[in-house]
Amino acid sequence: MFPPPGYNLNEMTTIGERIDRYLVSHIGDDPRRFAQGKSEVPAIETMFSRKATDSLMTIITVTSHDPVDDLIDVTSDKFN
Repeated sequence: MFPPPGYNLNEMTTIGERIDRYLVSHIGDDPRRFAQGKSEVPAIETMFSRKATDSLMTIITVTSHDPVDDLIDVTSDKFN
């Protein structure tokens, strides 16, 4: 994410922490939960976040490659 003009590190950190809180509970989750509709986020294997004044970056790997498009949709819908 690239912030609009005027955003500072505190604002970017707040946004990044909101994203982290939402996704971190899905790290190590059972991938079958997503497949069965019991979780709205695919199981995450690893996650890395970087927050800076000029950008916010979150890198996520999922436990199965099948739901990558679903993960993109979920995160786009939630944080757009």
